[in-house]
Amino acid sequence: MKKVRLTENEIKYYLTFGEFSQFDSAEDEFVWADTVTKECNKCGQEKPLTCFAGNTSGRMPFNKDGIRYRRGECIDCGDKIANGKKKAQQIAKKNGMSLKPKETDKCVLCDSKKGLVFDHDHKNETFRGWLCNPCNRALGTIESRLGNNWLEKLQDYVK
Repeated sequence: MKKVRLTENEIKYYLTFGEFSQFDSAEDEFVWADTVTKECNKCGQEKPLTCFAGNTSGRMPFNKDGIRYRRGECIDCGDKIANGKKKAQQIAKKNGMSLKPKETDKCVLCDSKKGLVFDHDHKNETFRGWLCNPCNRALGTIESRLGNNWLEKLQDYVK
């Protein structure tokens, strides 16, 4: 079971945003986070918060209670996801595909050309298409919360 390491970035968040934290330092929060658990949205195991990396995708690294935002998946599952993406990229590269979008590429969901990312199927480890960052995040959130049959659930809901 991998745990978060206190990195320079983690410590820097406290120097920059410390007034928004309920802890005096990253070290203090780390000690506390080792006593609190959360369920991984991928493997479903209950693990200490120290097994979840910080989520710094937004501007503010702390929630309204002064606690660092954490990723939904544990570090172990995050590593598996990253390895799956690497495999999908290797397969794409072997098939002569560029790992960067062309100027003519656009998001397969909303047609945006901004901030395109390499989207891959997590089970088959194959490239699915280019998605803009917001669509990629939305897809990831929906898939992790509703599972593989999310599209059917969504269609039933809007009927």
